[in-house]
Parts: sequence; structure tokens; C-alpha cells
Amino acid sequence: MAHALPNISREEVARVLDLQQRAYETLLWLSHVSFARPEMLNERTADVVRDSKRCRHWISEQLDRLPARLRPSADEAEPFAMLFSSFFQTSFRVERRQVSYAPPHYVIQANRDEAAGNKKLQARVVPRHLRRKRANEAQHLEYRALTVVNDGPEDATFWQAAQDLRADEAVRPDLLVWTYACELVHRARGEPHGPAVHLVWKQIPKDVRQHLTADVVWRARERVAEALRRSKLRAR
Repeated sequence: MAHALPNISREEVARVLDLQQRAYETLLWLSHVSFARPEMLNERTADVVRDSKRCRHWISEQLDRLPARLRPSADEAEPFAMLFSSFFQTSFRVERRQVSYAPPHYVIQANRDEAAGNKKLQARVVPRHLRRKRANEAQHLEYRALTVVNDGPEDATFWQAAQDLRADEAVRPDLLVWTYACELVHRARGEPHGPAVHLVWKQIPKDVRQHLTADVVWRARERVAEALRRSKLRAR
């Protein structure tokens, strides 16, 4: 198992959720203006934004052109770029469009294929073996999120309790919310875990993920922590 994320505070969750929302709105804005500003979105951009380090430089170059309400401050620039880049590593792609009345231009589309590959400008169906791999990775992320709220050693009792907790349908929505928040923090710190995070996101009830706030996440964290304590007592 991977090491748990240390020191996740409610304040950091709130900050990361805000940055992620602004990064997402930047993505939508970029796709919208691409026809009028083709130099901002092209095949080169598709390569750059998928690489978090190159994306950081690209964000700096484009900063003055972004809407003021979306621009990251100097101390936000690094995590903002990490979060922005991660959209193209998981669930979005740059796609070339051709219309009869104008030159080709590029837009940003939801990606059916969450895997990296050479055909980054095309949508592809995800192979069955890759879907299984994503499911296993998402499970791994859930276990890791449970280590963050564990108040004792990661011994046999913990792993049995964690396994039982993952199977508890009453707790599962909260576990998914907490797992997703942990991974957003990890992503903003420069350690993304790819498409499996998007799979976790898609499993969160739609009404919850459309209104995800730090308060929602923290309440989910508290319920998960309490459920884990109870599950550990039963597993002894």
C-alpha cells in the first residue's frame, strides 16, 4: 500500500476545491474561445497541458489572457497547473474540428478513454482489461484514504476493518467523497494518480459531486473515521 497523505486539513481541502473549480472553468473558457484565438489551443497545446511541468510554464505564458476571476495568484500557480493538467490525464482531450466555412480549430471534449496514448486527439473505447485495472487502482485509493483517518497501526485488524467498511453501502458514499478529496490534495501537491481518480469521482452520487464543498468533505471524513473505529472494534 502507498503511504498515507500527511496533515490534510479542512483549509487545504477548501483551497484545493476552489483551485480545481477555477481550473475546470479555465478549461471550459479555453475551449469556448479557441475558435477566435486558435493560437491558444492547438495540437502543441494538447502535448503541453498533459505534462504538469510544461503546463505550469504554459499557464504562466497565458496568465494575462485568462479571465481575472480565474487567474491563480503566485502561490497558487503550481497547484493550479497541476490540477489543470490532470484533467487531460484523466477525463478530457483536445480534439481537432473542421467546418466548411473556416480553418480547422481545436476544442476540449470529455474523453471516453482515460488512458494516455499517441492518438490523443481522438476518442477511443476503453478496453476491458484497462477498465479492470482502473477499478483495482480506485480500490487502492480508497484503502489509502482510510489510512489517513486511521488512529492506530496499519495492522491486520485495520485491513480487515477497511475491507469490511468498503463493503458497507451505508458508508460508501462518504468514503468515495473522502477518497476523491484526498486525491485532489495529492494531485495539487504534484503526485497525480491518473484515471482511477476519475473513476472514484463518477461513483460519487451526482447530487453530491455537483455541490462538493469543504464542509461536505469534512462531514464525510468524520463519518468515515467513526465508521472505521467501529469496524476495527468488530474486527478484533
